[in-house]
Amino acid sequence: MAPKRAQQQPSSNSTTTESTSNYDNGLYTSSQIGNIKLDLLVDSGSSCTLLSFSKGNDINDNIRPKLTKANFSMKDVKGSSILIHGVATVNFKLGEGEYQQNVIVCDITPDSILGQDFMLKYVKHVDYERYIIQTRHDQIHCWVGRKSSMVRRVLVTTKVDIPAHSSMWVSVKIPSQEHLSPVALVEPVAQNQSVQLVAVVIQTETMNDVKLNIVNYSDESVTLYPKTV
Repeated sequence: MAPKRAQQQPSSNSTTTESTSNYDNGLYTSSQIGNIKLDLLVDSGSSCTLLSFSKGNDINDNIRPKLTKANFSMKDVKGSSILIHGVATVNFKLGEGEYQQNVIVCDITPDSILGQDFMLKYVKHVDYERYIIQTRHDQIHCWVGRKSSMVRRVLVTTKVDIPAHSSMWVSVKIPSQEHLSPVALVEPVAQNQSVQLVAVVIQTETMNDVKLNIVNYSDESVTLYPKTV
């Protein structure tokens, strides 16, 4: 019998009791500008997108964006002045796409802050339950900072056909795996009784190739597709 697409794909969450990050409880996502990697704070309270001067200074000289003088001042939430070094245009690599954005280069603690200007320009929806920023073309996975329980979805990496009444070890990717605690529980959350994930505890720091055992209890083959959860 020909494989068919499951009506409800098996869905799993990786749950930890505490993140090992040194940040606060804000929503963060991973990004890259040129040769440097950044942890971006998603902050709808900031009207403008900010880039740390120290991080911007680490960009290779030949691709470092040109700074232009800023003719305005800026203060933090406590009313203290923030030192502004200038403004620039950068390309944030987020998810599978690149997003051109004007930034204020200044002295801030986070690597960068995604402000309302970025959110209004590119973002359609923020799913705080699943920690996902939905743009027009991409899903950007996020994580929560320090002292916070985290739940992550796992994504199938390649197309897999599971025959009827059988099980198979399936390679998966856990978005932002590096920000989970060293040990995490992966367990099923979907109510599909015919296709189920076998719950397992994994070591997130040492398992680069994560494989999960998925059982097909049905009388027909089931196909899992890449990036399904």
